[in-house]
Amino acid sequence: MTKPDADEGKLYLRVFAYRPTAPMAGDLEGRMKGFLSSSPINENLDDPQFGAVTGSNFKADYLLSSRAIIAELKALQLGTAKQRVEDRLRGRFARRDAPMVFGTMNVSSVIDALDDSEEIYALLNALNSRALRERLKHANKQIGNIRTALSLHASSGMVIVLNDKEPMTTVQNLASTIHLALTEPEDRHPNVKFVWAIVETHSINTPDGSLGFPMFVAWRGQITTDEQLALSWLVGGWATANAADLCELPNDLEVMTPVYPHGAPVISPFRP
Repeated sequence: MTKPDADEGKLYLRVFAYRPTAPMAGDLEGRMKGFLSSSPINENLDDPQFGAVTGSNFKADYLLSSRAIIAELKALQLGTAKQRVEDRLRGRFARRDAPMVFGTMNVSSVIDALDDSEEIYALLNALNSRALRERLKHANKQIGNIRTALSLHASSGMVIVLNDKEPMTTVQNLASTIHLALTEPEDRHPNVKFVWAIVETHSINTPDGSLGFPMFVAWRGQITTDEQLALSWLVGGWATANAADLCELPNDLEVMTPVYPHGAPVISPFRP
């Protein structure tokens, strides 16, 4: 990874895809924990030496790259995102001005025909991103607590977001949510400088026509040399650990359009 010119307050994004060349063993969270623990310059905050800093709700998960970065893992779970979206759409489609639908069709086609389609899409995105917003807020506190408890005032904070279980939350949704969360003045999560997000519930297209799992790194401000080394190890090392080819993609939401090899998630907003 190379460093662009920093602009204070601006959010930077680097988008990648990794293509495993062999089956991957274990779930995403388990593989990530094994990967982070594989480096001698990383420290697991669950180790006995950190026994005085107790409580998983209090502390972050790892110190990376000789304590240059305080990292907190947040793995999204298969939860209520689908149910929240269905409930809200069901209420909207119950109104008299909603169309009648027989059989099965693309929900987007129905929404696009409504006068308030933009409002509905914005609401659905907010519902779908709620779990991530809550996790970012919690991680900001955990990173701040560790920075204070261990006097790591020069260390940067990173949230590692993992999703291999919730198909309703795409990499595009993650990127949009993180952009708003880290740039809106009222809630910018000051202890979080970096977000590293990895999604394995869907793939994205790569320039050669193959499919790969999407990941991106988002950050604010100038990157130090120590941070640069840590990021290069994380991105490149993750591909190596998963026996995967790695390619960088343009910084564009369209590039992150999800591809579901086994079919997109299905919602049923018309179900009584």
